Amino acid sequence: MQMLITTPKRILPVLALALLMLPAFALPVRGGDSMFVQEGKHLYSRICAGCHGDVEESAKAGRSMTRIRSALRIQPQHRSLATLTDEDILLIAMALRESEE
Repeated sequence: MQMLITTPKRILPVLALALLMLPAFALPVRGGDSMFVQEGKHLYSRICAGCHGDVEESAKAGRSMTRIRSALRIQPQHRSLATLTDEDILLIAMALRESEE
């Protein structure tokens, strides 16, 4: 019997699939800084905070994965971020959702 080790990178594809089945405003992590939210905050501070401010005070609080992906695709100033994976975008969305509460 094989043991399943749950790490952010292994569970994110499953989490992303689950998100596709939920309304765009719903995210499964709330009420605490899970390892996913912490990783999202780290990514946000490294990639987004320079223009959008700290995650806790961001005007982008509550943005969904869909809205972030759309902004990355159509806004010229975000073209350099085209290499972000869906997992990265999901983590950032989770951090922004958490900061909205």
